[in-house]
Amino acid sequence: MFTPFTFRRRAGIAGALVAPGAAAILLAIAACQDDLPSAPRQPAAAAEAEKGGNALGRQGNGTAVWSVRDGNLSHLVGGAQFVLTDPNNVSLLVTDNLTPADQDAAAGSFKTMGLLPGQYQLCEIVAPANYVLPLNACLTADIKSNSTTTVGPFYNYHMPRESWSVVDPVGNLLGNAYFTIYDGNLKTVASGWDNGAFDQDNALGKFLIQNASGSYTICETLAPSGFIAQAPVCKIFSATPGFTPQNLGKWVNNPTYSLFFNVQDPQGKPLGSTTFVVKRASYTPQGDIYVADNIMPDRDPTTGKYFLIVPAAGDYIVCQHDAPWGYDPPSVNAGCYPYVAHVTAGKPASVGPFIDTPWPVAK
Repeated sequence: MFTPFTFRRRAGIAGALVAPGAAAILLAIAACQDDLPSAPRQPAAAAEAEKGGNALGRQGNGTAVWSVRDGNLSHLVGGAQFVLTDPNNVSLLVTDNLTPADQDAAAGSFKTMGLLPGQYQLCEIVAPANYVLPLNACLTADIKSNSTTTVGPFYNYHMPRESWSVVDPVGNLLGNAYFTIYDGNLKTVASGWDNGAFDQDNALGKFLIQNASGSYTICETLAPSGFIAQAPVCKIFSATPGFTPQNLGKWVNNPTYSLFFNVQDPQGKPLGSTTFVVKRASYTPQGDIYVADNIMPDRDPTTGKYFLIVPAAGDYIVCQHDAPWGYDPPSVNAGCYPYVAHVTAGKPASVGPFIDTPWPVAK
């Protein structure tokens, strides 16, 4: 049972019959006694305290100081709660920055004064928010008269956190995926959307969660609209406390229909500043896709590489229109070499490479 600080008075004053002047004197004495801080007492220890026992119910002049620190970075962490127990098994609840038990105003730093000499036990019972209790949450302290005893520090580690991302085949972040986390018995423990209550990272395509220690399985259960999650859609991980989130890697999602190609010189050097038209076979020119390197709808930010989302399955004809200065594109049939790609669901079709040849003589 935890008890707050109390102030002791001599018994019998309230029942004494005194003259009015004497009553005023006694009231003044009682008021002065109330100003003297005393460590808390419990009724069970009152008799021992009256005999001169070493109980928290009696006023002493020893002091205990300690701190709670991040186990990785060693900075102070506020908000913990402790129980300080004296040799007579009388306990005091000490909450960070809650006086009179804690006389140190700094968050994460503690000072309890007015202790009698003896062997004490100090136990952390509530960790700061988002932290877990240390494996050894109890330490002993040998309190001496007219001195300050330093205990600890107590190192708390941040609750386990995990981060991951969802990307397309060329590394662009994809928002609005849905994930589910299962425990060791494959029971659902958490699930949610990108940037929902489940996710602590507000960037689209990036996730951050916090959970208890243990072994888990995490699965992408719904891919963003227009994309298909690629195997493996599930990963197994062990959550352990620590300041840095554990990186679970990337989940790659392919567009439902897509194709890619690249442009290079005869020696394999990537070439930029090129343009293309992508024609869907058996469709009118209104469905043509015009694209320049590194400008949407090209999704690949690498010079000389293209990655396009197309509207449906089928055959697509890819033609290079412009080459860099000093090069000619491969060309037949009125300026278009008909590279053909067969697009299927969930698998990007490969078209290239386009080999541009240097001019034999500058034009």
